[in-house]
Amino acid sequence: MLKLIGFLLTITSVIGGYYLGDGSMSALWQPAFILIVVGGTAGAFFSSTPGDVLGLTWKYLSHAVLGKRRNKDDYEQLLQLLYDLFQTDRRKGRQALEEHIEEPENSNLFQESGLLSSTRLVTYICDNLRITILGQNSAPELEALLEAELAAFEAEQMQSVQALRRAVDCAPGFGIVASVLGVIIAMSSVSGPIDVLGMAVAGSMVGTMLGMLSSYGILTPMMNLVTHSIRDEIMLFECVKASLVANCGGRHSLVAVDAGRRVLYSGVQPSFVELERRLQRAVA
Repeated sequence: MLKLIGFLLTITSVIGGYYLGDGSMSALWQPAFILIVVGGTAGAFFSSTPGDVLGLTWKYLSHAVLGKRRNKDDYEQLLQLLYDLFQTDRRKGRQALEEHIEEPENSNLFQESGLLSSTRLVTYICDNLRITILGQNSAPELEALLEAELAAFEAEQMQSVQALRRAVDCAPGFGIVASVLGVIIAMSSVSGPIDVLGMAVAGSMVGTMLGMLSSYGILTPMMNLVTHSIRDEIMLFECVKASLVANCGGRHSLVAVDAGRRVLYSGVQPSFVELERRLQRAVA
């Protein structure tokens, strides 16, 4: 809701200020120049963005606009899953743990966590627990592997932000294109009626205004929303990384997941007491 209010406030402020300045609302309606700016920007965006990046962009943008960001409960569920996996290894042995990580879709621990839809995250957990089971890596070596994988994941996801940034850069340019074309039309109508000439000049200015407004008032906020949405996902992986490294170093399960808790932002970070109580309720 806050995002919608922000977009409406931006557009209302611009159009309302124009109206209060005795501007003619009919002069803003310039379908030809709107088509140049919107169509040109959209065309440049699609032609310069690979299909898989378009899919990523749409996923994060829809999550951000619809308010589907990760919340505190999501991170608590992840910490509980990690704790349960660590405890399974300690209490029932590695064979019992393998049953969960070899087929996570059939694991009651993964099913109860609600994270199976995050395929990349589940794979990240299971693959690196397999490495831990093999016992071939020390905690520093495991940390280096996890950081390399996480860096690759982050670079892949940030392609969607880079794609939107190209659209942000294109919009003012197509506004200028619309303005130049409007001037060409105006010059070709200089011997005609004054109202035709006036509308041509107004159209060229509308093109420039629309290009700047769409860039800084719409596309830039959308790009920032996608960035925040990506950071939410990356924080899940950061949490897993810290917990796995601590577990590999021989820390107690509760201490290991507490290491993951500490890397979370304060808005979604449970306190140590809150985490401990949740884990105790789950055991009970």
